[in-house]
Amino acid sequence: MGEVYRAVDLRTSTAVAVKFLAPSGQDEAGALVRRKPTVGDLRRFSRECDMHLRLGGQGVPAHIAHRTTGPRPYLVTEFVEGTDLHRFLRNNRPSFTASVSVLFQLVQILARVHTCDVVHRDVKPMNILLGEKGEISLVDFGIALPLAPGATRHTEGGRTPGSSGYKAPEIIRGERNPGPSADLYGAGCTFFQLVTGRLVFESDGGAYTIEKQHCEDIAPRLSDLVPEGVPPEVDDLVARMLAKEPALRPTAGEAGDVLAPYLPRFGTLPPTPLLSPDPTLPFREGSKAAPPSGAPVARAHPSARPAVRRQTPGQVSRAELRETLSAASKEVRQGEPGENVRRLGTLLDKARRKWSDGDREVMTSILICGDSARIVGDVLTAGSRYRTVERLTDTVSPDSPLFSIALTARLGAAECRLAEDEAGDTVLAVWLEVCKALIVMGRSAPAELVDRCLETGADLGERGHAEAVTFWSRRLSAR
Repeated sequence: MGEVYRAVDLRTSTAVAVKFLAPSGQDEAGALVRRKPTVGDLRRFSRECDMHLRLGGQGVPAHIAHRTTGPRPYLVTEFVEGTDLHRFLRNNRPSFTASVSVLFQLVQILARVHTCDVVHRDVKPMNILLGEKGEISLVDFGIALPLAPGATRHTEGGRTPGSSGYKAPEIIRGERNPGPSADLYGAGCTFFQLVTGRLVFESDGGAYTIEKQHCEDIAPRLSDLVPEGVPPEVDDLVARMLAKEPALRPTAGEAGDVLAPYLPRFGTLPPTPLLSPDPTLPFREGSKAAPPSGAPVARAHPSARPAVRRQTPGQVSRAELRETLSAASKEVRQGEPGENVRRLGTLLDKARRKWSDGDREVMTSILICGDSARIVGDVLTAGSRYRTVERLTDTVSPDSPLFSIALTARLGAAECRLAEDEAGDTVLAVWLEVCKALIVMGRSAPAELVDRCLETGADLGERGHAEAVTFWSRRLSAR
């Protein structure tokens, strides 16, 4: 809402950006006319000015001046020489490293914005500026939402804020108070487009169909579209960013932790093909340094409310992991993944770096995160989690303490394949192997795994395999 111009500050002779509040419409002849701003328009614009006063600098254009009275209210901010990411993508297909350089800078900005108790609500390529020296800026805080208690929501009546193709499911559904995870969804959609050259969901049915897909359809994995060149950690990160359930998405800081190892280092060669502007430049030339392992991703200004003190990345303790794993497992057993599952996802990346994927409690945590994704319908993420544990345990013997974990992973992966295999033919063989292994284990077989195996068998029975399923389910129940 509004019109933005490049201008010159006559006092300093520097370029500035001037945004005029100029809501537009059409008259009866179809000519473009400016309508008088409503009280709501003025309040939103005033809040946008305040946002730049609070947040300006470090990736948000700095505030220079504003006026919210008179016939044409305006906001003056620093001018970012360069282009927006939407135009950049018309002429460039960035490399994976260049894409990571964009997303890392973006989540750094979001980490600071969120710690200041603000949700942007419209993270998309058109609102991401790429400066001539490769540095990212986030603009257009016109529909940004303050999280402070009692803050007024100046959303236009009857409309959900944000842009189709990047809008989080909870915003599409009309959630009045979306949290910071909504911005991570938009950032995930943007990164997906950078890497693949396409939107997460594409349809000829218009905005309504696309928004319906964002709410109901499972997002494709990066690895499905770009089989080579996407590390599993980044593939999993983007899948989490695009989760339907906000609680399953990472924070901006957690996303930065995963991305940091894949940033270009000082002195490395430019990407191929050459880009203009080049988002790797700040890291290659040292104006931004790739953080060392364990370093915090962003420093935030003090917030209006006390900030939650998070543990330094990589410093998870065994006791903390066990406590969170126990609480998350309870939520999953109840079929209601919540805050403890989200926290387990936060700790998991740190635990994997500290103890490796081969650690029993780390593997169990991966399984629980897979179970939670399956419960909320994100079978692609769930399948990835299960397959990770499958690979780690593919050689364990029946007398190994990890054998029940291996069976759980195999069964979970098979359950996810049921979503793609209507007849269940490819899943039946796996189910039979798991079922027979549990029968051999006898009374030592985990009761929860037995129940789950019986439930999957019932599903297979309904798909035309009733005879085999009935025979082996009875033997399993009588073990």
